[in-house]
Amino acid sequence: MYSVLHIHTDAKFVGNSKRFLNPQFVNTNILLSNGDVKATIKDTKVMKKNFSSINELILLGNKSDLVILYNLDFEKSYIANRLNRNVLVIWRFFGNELYRYMNDQVEDDLSRRFNEGSLKGRLDRVWEYLAYLKTKYVSGVDFKEESDRAISRCDLFLCFSREEYSFLKRRFKNLPSLLRLPLRASSHELVPFREKTVKTGNEIILGNSRNRYNNHGGIIEILKRIPSEKVINYKFTLFFSYGLEGDYAARVRKEFRELSHVKIIEDFLSKEEFKKIYDDASALVINGYRQMALSNIYEALSRGVKVYLSQKNSDYHWFKNNGLHIFDIEDLLEDITMGTVFISKEEANHNISQLKKMYSDYTLLDFQNELLKFVESKKEYDYYMNKEIL
Repeated sequence: MYSVLHIHTDAKFVGNSKRFLNPQFVNTNILLSNGDVKATIKDTKVMKKNFSSINELILLGNKSDLVILYNLDFEKSYIANRLNRNVLVIWRFFGNELYRYMNDQVEDDLSRRFNEGSLKGRLDRVWEYLAYLKTKYVSGVDFKEESDRAISRCDLFLCFSREEYSFLKRRFKNLPSLLRLPLRASSHELVPFREKTVKTGNEIILGNSRNRYNNHGGIIEILKRIPSEKVINYKFTLFFSYGLEGDYAARVRKEFRELSHVKIIEDFLSKEEFKKIYDDASALVINGYRQMALSNIYEALSRGVKVYLSQKNSDYHWFKNNGLHIFDIEDLLEDITMGTVFISKEEANHNISQLKKMYSDYTLLDFQNELLKFVESKKEYDYYMNKEIL
């Protein structure tokens, strides 16, 4: 059996550790918190985020066979760089660790202007630089150096698709080896297709949050170009219930409110309310240039909703390579104008069939077996290397 230490900093993602429930793994869950976690989390120890806890986790990590780092932020980078070489370090990629350095590739021009021109955008850059100086000259640790070293120190990189990994690898040459994450079929209900028309399913869902990587500016530009005699046939729903609040979100909110046909949802929905919107929707539009909103995309595909993504998004190519009907956001304006923003019964059933195939072709057990093979080969390699040294 192998001892596995899971280190989290976001309570919402502690459940990700369930992917490692296996008789071969003895799991320990730790949540580093700023003190904002009030409720008890099952099978998880909550620790105050400070250097005392970090040093304690380094000691605990060095007694473990595997350490899983959920989001490679400063604290986890610091831990990774102080673990013994015989400890297998696995990075569960969240996105912002690398995409923050790729704004030129993952933000459209208008959304970038929304953010850079905002007071919060300017303050964020000032605070980020001040935090860098404080970390470097007060604690004697350089965040960028720690981050670069930690990327090289990690043994495995967990994300969902080879397409995203290849996209990132072109920019970050020192990424560790890829281990794909399995899709969780149990969390996505596959439902019978219900055909929709302009009269029975004229709702178009926009984005998934306030996150600026939604590239709201590009969506706004499309909506403004829809002929007035056509736009009245549709209802547009903007998901805007979570993400950073600030000048960027305020600017986007203002722009959408000036479009009378857009409903902005700013409250968290119940699971039933969320599914009801997808039952009634004809299309989902995600303008992100990076992997995001997978739960929204799965929900749409499983309910016969037409999905529009940008070709700049690795998810577009991932789903297309798996045989699903995914549509280019560049065609959205024409489809709305021509009244073809609906998916056919054949296309919908095909998508549902291919989604099931994606679930079954690479299961949780497949993932765990791949990981165990890697762990065993590394242990064997370390054994022979140590034997040669002795």
